Amino acid sequence: MSKKRHGPPPREEWDSLPRTAAEAREVGSPWYKPDRLCKNGHDCVYRTGNQTCYACSQGHAGKWYDANMRPDVEARRAKREAERPAREAARKAKREAERPARLAALKLKRKERMGEEGTDDYRAEEARQVREKYWADPERQRERVRKRHRSGRSGYRSERLRTPPWLTADELFEIERIYEDRPDGYEVDHIVDRDRLPLVAGLHVPWNLQYLTKVQDRKKPRTCTMGQAAEYVRLGMAVWKEDIGPDGTIDWDKYPRPAARVA
Repeated sequence: MSKKRHGPPPREEWDSLPRTAAEAREVGSPWYKPDRLCKNGHDCVYRTGNQTCYACSQGHAGKWYDANMRPDVEARRAKREAERPAREAARKAKREAERPARLAALKLKRKERMGEEGTDDYRAEEARQVREKYWADPERQRERVRKRHRSGRSGYRSERLRTPPWLTADELFEIERIYEDRPDGYEVDHIVDRDRLPLVAGLHVPWNLQYLTKVQDRKKPRTCTMGQAAEYVRLGMAVWKEDIGPDGTIDWDKYPRPAARVA
């Protein structure tokens, strides 16, 4: 079944159209093409029903749209742009709220697959996929690592930027001792992680360090309540993420030595 045509026929068919409205009605054609220009100078076909130039009717339609519809369209567009930050913030908050459930579902699925395929086979396949993803675009992966280093979210620079200037020499020595006395099979872990939590970023201070195994570290929660976050900041274990600059620097004037740590 052919689709019904709503516009005029192609220009190459105009010469075969009737020349007057009467002739068009006789042959049942919805269009005709007179041998003259319309009053606005258009060399175009006419509608048989109302005997109007198609080009003129399109122009009137455009003027009516500009006068009646375009202001509403522009207003709706401006409203959408004004509401965009709030929508994006709500979308981000929703993603953060749903993240624990998604992670739990992924862990459960991973555990089930490991039970079906075997732990060693599953981890070997997982490592192969990681390598394949890396070598598909290695420069992109390297740039991600460089960006994390520049922003102070990983590596030695992260530790340096997250080390408060008000630490005493004894406390700096205590950090070194914690790393030197690390038991076999354990890692030095930040109680408040430097980048995992959504509200706060952990500091590199001795009272924020602990020993954990890799398995225990992976089981740590990646969320915290506002009250827990405020307590971490009060104890000098973390700073608010909103106070960390794009380059990873912290305005330490906002974070003097906490009262709980004053000797």
